[in-house]
Amino acid sequence: MFSDIYRQGDLARLRDFLTEDAQSARGGRDSLVSEYGALFASSDRRRLTVSNVSWLDNGQTASIIASFEASVDPRNGGWRRRSRGDLRLDVRMDKGKGRIYRLTHDEHRG
Repeated sequence: MFSDIYRQGDLARLRDFLTEDAQSARGGRDSLVSEYGALFASSDRRRLTVSNVSWLDNGQTASIIASFEASVDPRNGGWRRRSRGDLRLDVRMDKGKGRIYRLTHDEHRG
């Protein structure tokens, strides 16, 4: 689902997929929405592929840990940007839906 939101650049769905108190390394929910909003606005096409997916479930929350590869085609026609690394989504039930309360990713260089 997150990869579909990313590919479609659907900021409203992203906001709905995050808890009110969602966190990332760069800040809270507003920061996440702003960061992805800037990416979506500045790109025509995005792709996010996840692999090596693992789940950790403790009954109250679940953590999804995966490798990712992303590519972004800039709206101005510049070079496609590619990145790869590790992605972690921590999820809990919120208002009857599984929502992300923490999102982290580490990019592998080289």
